[in-house]
Amino acid sequence: MSSTQVDVLVVGAGPAGLMCALALSRAGVHTRIVDKLPEQIQHGRADGLHVRTLEILQTYGLAERIIPLGHRLYTSVTYSTDNTSGTLARVGGKASPIMGGRYPFGVMVNQGIVESVFRGAMREAGRQHGETAYEYSSSWPTRRIKVEQGVAPVWMKPEDEFVDVYLRDQAGKLEAVRAQYVVGCDGAHSWVRSQLGYTMEGDHSNAVWGVIDIIPVTNFPDIRNHAWIHAGQRKCQIIPRENGLVRFYVQLLEADTGGARFDKSKVTAKDIEKIAQQIFMPYKLEFPRRPQWWTVYVVGQRLATKYSAYRRVFLVGDACHTHSPHAGQGMNAAIGDSHNLAWKLVHVLRGWANPQILDTYERERRQYACELIEFDRRLSKLLASKSGDSPHSHQRLLKTFAGFIA
Repeated sequence: MSSTQVDVLVVGAGPAGLMCALALSRAGVHTRIVDKLPEQIQHGRADGLHVRTLEILQTYGLAERIIPLGHRLYTSVTYSTDNTSGTLARVGGKASPIMGGRYPFGVMVNQGIVESVFRGAMREAGRQHGETAYEYSSSWPTRRIKVEQGVAPVWMKPEDEFVDVYLRDQAGKLEAVRAQYVVGCDGAHSWVRSQLGYTMEGDHSNAVWGVIDIIPVTNFPDIRNHAWIHAGQRKCQIIPRENGLVRFYVQLLEADTGGARFDKSKVTAKDIEKIAQQIFMPYKLEFPRRPQWWTVYVVGQRLATKYSAYRRVFLVGDACHTHSPHAGQGMNAAIGDSHNLAWKLVHVLRGWANPQILDTYERERRQYACELIEFDRRLSKLLASKSGDSPHSHQRLLKTFAGFIA
C-alpha cells in the first residue's frame, strides 16, 4: 500500500467540496479532493445562485464566468386559481433579489455548469502554486490539483495532530493518506459523518414533490420568471434556466404516489408532465422534447448532531444539513459553509491564527443552518396549506422567500 501526506483532504466534489478545494489551493495549501463517482455530474441537482453567493464567487473571480452561462432572475410572481372564473390569475409579484446587493439578480444555472467553472479555476490555481500573493511553506510539496474521480475513503482514524485515511480507487488499489485536516463534503448520506458516529436529527414530512428539467412550449406569460402557482390543492414552482430550460417543481398528492406509503417507482416523468399541464390550465403547456433530468423527493429538514471532531474533521453542506429545495438554498448554503471554513484552515496552517478559531465554523454555520431549516419548515408548511391560495398568503410567501436570500 502506498502512503502519502497532505495538508487537507476534501471528500466529495460537489459545490461544497470544489469551493473548499479551490479556496485552499488559491492560498497555496497542499490539497487533495476525491469523489466516489466515476465522473462529474452533468445534469440535475441544484439550480441557482443567490446574490450573496455571487458576491462570494466574485471574490474568487468566478461570478463573471458563471453569470453569462445562466439565466438572470429579476422577478418572482405568484398565480392562484380565481374564485370566480376558476382559471389561473396573477395575484402578486416583486423583484426577487434584495436591493443593496452587488448584483440585482440571481442566476439560475445547472449545478454541473457551476462545478465545471470551479474545476477550471482549480486547474489554474494548481499551475500557479508558489506564485500566490503570500509566502507559504507547506510541510509537504504542493502539486497541481484536480478531482480524483472514482476514489473513495474506506477507513478513517482522527488523532489530535492528524487524520489517517485509507482511499480505494476503482481498480481496488488502496492508498494510506495522512492529512492534517479532512473536510467531509460528501452529501446527505455522508461517509465521513457516519465514521464520526454523528447522526442527522429532524423529520420528514408527508409532502412529496416531482422535479423535472425540460424545455416547454407554452403561452404562460411568466415562463421566464420565477413563479409560484397554486391551483386548488396542487402547487407548482417554476425556475427558468439556461438555454431555454425550465425546472418544474410539482406537488404530488397521495393518489399520485401509490397510496399513503410513498413509492418512487409509482411515479414517472410523464406523470409529472401531466400534472404540470393540469396545474397550468387553461394555458398551453407542451413538452415536445424529452426531459434533461427528473426526480421525486420527500420534504424533510435535518441537522447533524455536530459539525466537527478533534478540530481535524469537518462536515460541510448536505453532510451536515438537509432541507427541501423550495428556496434553492442547498448549493448556496454549501458554498457559504466552505467559504467560512477554508480561510480559517489557511490561517491555522500558516500560523496566523490559533486553532481555536476553527471552533467558530460550527458556531456560525450551525446557527445559519438552524435558521435556514426553520425558514424551510415555514415555507413548506405554507406551500402545503389548503388556505395558502389567498392573495394575502401569496404575498406573505414572497416576502418570506425574498427576505431569506438577501
